[in-house]
Amino acid sequence: MIEVTKAKKILRENIKKVTDVEEIDIDKAYKRVLAEDVFAQFDNPPYPKSAMDGYAVSTKDCDKLAKKKIIGTNFAGDFNEYEYSENTCIRIMTGAFVPNGYDAIVKQEDCTVEDGYIKLNKSYEKFDYYIQKGEDVKKDSLLIEKNTLLKSIHLSILASNGYPKVKVFKKMRVSLLSTGSELLWPGDIYEPGKIYSSTTFTLKSVLENSGVEVVEQKNCSDDEKTITSEIEKMTKNCDVLITTGGVSVGEKDLLEKSINEIGEVLFHGVYMKPGTPVMASKVNDKIVISCSGSPFAAFCNFEVLFWDLYNEFYGLNVKKFERGEIVKGYMKPSKLPRYVRCFVKNSKITIYDKHKNSMLKDLTDCNALLIQEQNCELKENTTVDYIYLGEI
Repeated sequence: MIEVTKAKKILRENIKKVTDVEEIDIDKAYKRVLAEDVFAQFDNPPYPKSAMDGYAVSTKDCDKLAKKKIIGTNFAGDFNEYEYSENTCIRIMTGAFVPNGYDAIVKQEDCTVEDGYIKLNKSYEKFDYYIQKGEDVKKDSLLIEKNTLLKSIHLSILASNGYPKVKVFKKMRVSLLSTGSELLWPGDIYEPGKIYSSTTFTLKSVLENSGVEVVEQKNCSDDEKTITSEIEKMTKNCDVLITTGGVSVGEKDLLEKSINEIGEVLFHGVYMKPGTPVMASKVNDKIVISCSGSPFAAFCNFEVLFWDLYNEFYGLNVKKFERGEIVKGYMKPSKLPRYVRCFVKNSKITIYDKHKNSMLKDLTDCNALLIQEQNCELKENTTVDYIYLGEI
């Protein structure tokens, strides 16, 4: 067996980084990875504008709180360039263009309107409620850096700078294979001694939520010839294949034997609990991560090992470890580094009571996996590392 850090290093060294690029509409770019630096095409905002409904005034005559004549109106979308003269003002709405010579806005509730004039009820200073040209973004400045995983705010930034399309890397393609003659597909008629395949449904949703394309998801029986054939076929059409089951020491644990016929085993067995027998290999120059058959153990294998592949593939750094303090719960010492389901809010960690590898339901209350170091107990006021999962 090898340490988790060594397993991650092996995976990073063996994944082929993405090079293929495509240009897509920005409304299709959520959770895609940017393939080039994007620069501002113009200042944003492209003109000075008002942050309030009120009146554009000038600090040239701000010491004079006499009446100011209203000489025009600008609504949002107007571009009326009224010429400044002393003791004048422009009626202006939120987001509207502020003409040259006027450098502050007084809110409408801070003045009184009488016969085409305003009377100021309070003083003002330069740039009060005034949004300057280029205040948000300057022309030619870096908007978004290459290798950024695009979030909702990035799409808004692109749209606000007039970009209808963006160049992104092709999606990572992942296939999912559950091995086990006991497995039924949801919807199949139940048979005694069988169970319904479930783990790959969790993995598929997590992958797709991260912008990964799940190419194929299927079960196969515990038969060496079948397993070998499926792995060889599936690795031809994906970047990473994730399998579940068949990696322990039982008579039907056939993954390593099958892989050795068509590829190369990179490691088999990692110092982690649960999911110790996890295996990684290469077939058709593609990475295969073979996770435990137990649902929670398989999920741990995936969360601990997959994101290093994902990061290396795209040049990202997602799923970083964070630090938090245990405020509720206890775990006795473990002989191996252990990944414990928990709930984190504001870096405060709650550990739940149930931890069987076969159990999935209590994951609905969890949003993180904390790392219990080897031979260390977990108790209140202990500070630990955790992986934030978010919504599972």
